[in-house]
Amino acid sequence: MNEENPFAAPEVKLLSGTEEQEFDLEPQKRSFGEGRQWVSSAFDIFKSAPALWVGFTVVALGAQLMLSALPFGQLLIALFGMIMAAGGVWVSKKLHEGEEVQFGDFFIGFQLRTKELALAGFALFLGFLAVLFILVVVGLVVVEVANLSFETLMSNWSTHLFEVFGLTFVLLAMLLYIPVLMAGWFAPALIIFHDVPIIQAFKSSIKACMVNMLPFLFYGLLMTLLTIVVVITFGLGLLVWWPLVIISYYTCYQSVYCRD
Repeated sequence: MNEENPFAAPEVKLLSGTEEQEFDLEPQKRSFGEGRQWVSSAFDIFKSAPALWVGFTVVALGAQLMLSALPFGQLLIALFGMIMAAGGVWVSKKLHEGEEVQFGDFFIGFQLRTKELALAGFALFLGFLAVLFILVVVGLVVVEVANLSFETLMSNWSTHLFEVFGLTFVLLAMLLYIPVLMAGWFAPALIIFHDVPIIQAFKSSIKACMVNMLPFLFYGLLMTLLTIVVVITFGLGLLVWWPLVIISYYTCYQSVYCRD
């Protein structure tokens, strides 16, 4: 007689057919509505082991806070961030496939392909520094060429000019930062699961994001709306929101790179 175990972890109903799907480095193009599936599937995985995810979030955010107080803290955060993200997608995959998960699985990146993950994090850190440098130089050049001091820009007659400069600067920042973010989105999964070389992982990740701009737009909108929960819970919602971001690295990867 088969009896259902009431204490068993709930079955995770994710994007169907994962165990029968094969990886293909050529990303698939998904529909606009797939963005909602990425979020809902991530929430299903979170619900399968909420205590583990909350514990991981507390440890990861606590470590980030401590590292930020150290010299070169941002560099250390970039290095360890990629490693921890790889651990997150590793655990997501195990939960999705119904495997037993231990808290130590979140730190698999310190045992498997550590060098590659750290180098990928370092490369992204350099990318962000390069973008910051370009923005600073552009800002200084614009002010110098226009021969405008900050006081002049803030004067009444030049308020509109200041707004134009500000809007242009923000758009330029987005234009430069987005490719770096795109390069790092799928990289943890591609490296930890398939040992894809760093540059190739970045290129494939950018391409995957480019061909799936519409679902990513929907996904970004939903995740932005969920930040309201973080605000109204005085930050406690971060214990759910942050894991959803990490898990969605996996749900996006599974949707875009795994074929039947």
